[in-house]
Amino acid sequence: MSRPLFSRIARPLAVMALLAAGACAPGPQRVVLFPGAEAPAGVGQGRTVALVVQDQVVAPKAGPGEVPGMIVSDSAAVVRATLEGALAQAGFVTAPVDSPRLTVVLHELSYTTPTTVLKGTVRAQVAVEAIATGAGGTFRRTYKVFQEREIALVPFARKDGTLLNQALSEVLGRMLADPEVLAALGAAPPR
Repeated sequence: MSRPLFSRIARPLAVMALLAAGACAPGPQRVVLFPGAEAPAGVGQGRTVALVVQDQVVAPKAGPGEVPGMIVSDSAAVVRATLEGALAQAGFVTAPVDSPRLTVVLHELSYTTPTTVLKGTVRAQVAVEAIATGAGGTFRRTYKVFQEREIALVPFARKDGTLLNQALSEVLGRMLADPEVLAALGAAPPR
């Protein structure tokens, strides 16, 4: 039994169209930041701390076969709001004071997707520097996270952007849980 002519032609054309689409590079994805962060509860004991967030991220670079994502959020404002909430949960009060001060510098916030839609790797990199200054001196440390995930089909901004937000959340959480940062801010030892 022979197949209709349309079926014999349509199937190979559909396969060729899919392969051609796989060779096309998708445009940059637009990523919205929505990180989370937690700090040990109660360690701030009502202490006032100044919080400064600086965005020093340069335009993201992509390697061969990758497209950089476009972060459409005001990175510094989003990170500041996230940290204010986490510091409040830890018992700190954020206000413009001279000391203690937590300065957070965003050095890298990058996200790349593959240029093909059939297979590739989504990568997220975050580097944040914490400078905690208090009565006991200054403590400085850079926190970095690199995450990647293999994809088999078309990259999706919402799902792949979650990878960047997870990496940013991990960095902020590690920074806020660092005993040396907390000590520089005058925090009580975690219970």
